[in-house]
Amino acid sequence: MTQGESDCIALEVFIGERIELRHPAANSNRRILYHGSRTGITGPPQASKDGTYGPGLYLTSRSRAEDYAQHDSVVATDYKVCRECTPHYAGTVYSCDVTNMQLKVIDGWHAFEVMVERVTGTRACTDLITKLTVQAILSYQGYDGLQILDDNGSETVIFPACIHKLTLQPLAIGNGCNDAGGVSEGCTTRACSSLSE
Repeated sequence: MTQGESDCIALEVFIGERIELRHPAANSNRRILYHGSRTGITGPPQASKDGTYGPGLYLTSRSRAEDYAQHDSVVATDYKVCRECTPHYAGTVYSCDVTNMQLKVIDGWHAFEVMVERVTGTRACTDLITKLTVQAILSYQGYDGLQILDDNGSETVIFPACIHKLTLQPLAIGNGCNDAGGVSEGCTTRACSSLSE
């Protein structure tokens, strides 16, 4: 048994499941995800200090990235409210090709809680130390990030040590907004300043 095999078995015992790395086929379809930034990004992308699933660069669908580029995060995380809000920012959306990234796919928040409980013995998914522990174990297993599939909008977090593998391409924001990224008349129906305070 090699060192790598014994490490994998130790991790399997530790988290209660064996996780196989999936390597994309040479001719597989490209997987493009998006990042929304209210202020834009100059230079290489930087990891957030924390987030729902820990520090990293968060990616999602294009429409959700547009929400994050135009609204405070409190508003942007609520899809239904966001559809009714007037944008406060003329941010930027970036596309990211994640085809070659190794992502641990988890089916929803509950499955994330179960995984966290296996790893740490607690369902306390909100403290930073727990999130960092989960990320460290997944990184050790060869994962670049975590993708949570959810009916309210899937999110992917690329771990801080793997962000350098991404190339961000700025895009024009659509859905009633002009090509320069600014807000046009009639984008949405009401202001949500009280929600973002």
